[in-house]
Amino acid sequence: MKKWFPGMIIPFLVACMLTAMPMTSLAKTDDDLEEVGSITIDLDCSIAEGDKGADADSQIAVDGDVDPDFIEVKSIKVTNKPSGDWKAKDKPKVEIKIRRTDKDYTLKKLSKDDITINGVEVRGITVSNKEKASATIVVTMAALEDQSYESEGSDLDLEVSGLKWESNSDNSSNRTVATWDASSDADEYEIRLYRNDTLIKTVEETADEYDFAPYMTESTSYRFWVRGMRGTSHGKWSKSGSHYVSSSEAAVNKKNHGSGGPTYYATWVRDNAGWWYRNADGSWTSNNWQLIDGKWYFFGSNGYMRTGWLQSPYSGLWFYLDPVNGDMKTGWIQSPTSGLWYYMDKSDGHMLTNTRTPDNNFVNADGVWTGAAGSSRPSGAASSTGATGPAA
Repeated sequence: MKKWFPGMIIPFLVACMLTAMPMTSLAKTDDDLEEVGSITIDLDCSIAEGDKGADADSQIAVDGDVDPDFIEVKSIKVTNKPSGDWKAKDKPKVEIKIRRTDKDYTLKKLSKDDITINGVEVRGITVSNKEKASATIVVTMAALEDQSYESEGSDLDLEVSGLKWESNSDNSSNRTVATWDASSDADEYEIRLYRNDTLIKTVEETADEYDFAPYMTESTSYRFWVRGMRGTSHGKWSKSGSHYVSSSEAAVNKKNHGSGGPTYYATWVRDNAGWWYRNADGSWTSNNWQLIDGKWYFFGSNGYMRTGWLQSPYSGLWFYLDPVNGDMKTGWIQSPTSGLWYYMDKSDGHMLTNTRTPDNNFVNADGVWTGAAGSSRPSGAASSTGATGPAA
């Protein structure tokens, strides 16, 4: 049995009293927590005009750690992604959810003035859903056409000047080469071609020029943008003046390069100047005959299909080409304007003159059927067959 001594009673009673008393909480109240003075977030963003809106979340990220280091990013996303492509005037909105990792701080009183965003041009910041441990920051970026995406603290001069259109090697008057003055700090350039207000091509180039002829195949206005790049830094966009491509210039571009790129296939092509035929290798016939799908066609010096009456530049003989389809006709044909009848040789398509035709009708020196009394058309006028080839 344990014995109690008189000197032990008082300490024992004190201990019992302390045990019975309610303990005061040691946790800090809101008033005890320290406010976060400022937050700096570096963004790595590559969203640009013409990019697909669906890809936006993969084009935005936090670059490195947040300052202070007890703040971390829970999530980041773009909240106003377009259903199609981004436009020059679009201003992406980036939602950044943050939280503290140090419980001695509170985010309840965080304001937009406490937020610094680097890496993008910013037009507005809002802070919402403020709790002790978390908050939501929404960053409204400047329009994409005004973004530079330069690294914070970068002193690189990546802006480009002296933009102009120069002639290409295909035609001295056809200005399809985008040129600019080189930037001393850029190691490459991003160039964009616009047809009116539509972005149609983006390229990267180390030289200070780029020939857009394969993409300038419509008769309309074009302009280009260019900016210098070095590593992850980009300069601001510089914009050229508008350049109008005539129908003849567009035709040259189309014939030399195809429509919108260097991939070719044999096909008929129609533009403002008429019909022409692009061969599988991208070439075209000019001032000569060509057999296409079993029919003969003649293409003028400009490469366009001829119709109606044609005098061969080689033999001087006359031929008749369908006024709509352009294919060479044989046998009897009636002029749609004069109503006169002519006979085109069935073997090579040339017009017979001053002779009797195979069906025993006479044509004079001009090739006109002289006719017989009471006849409105030559006998056998309905017959027409394909020729083996023009008589040049």
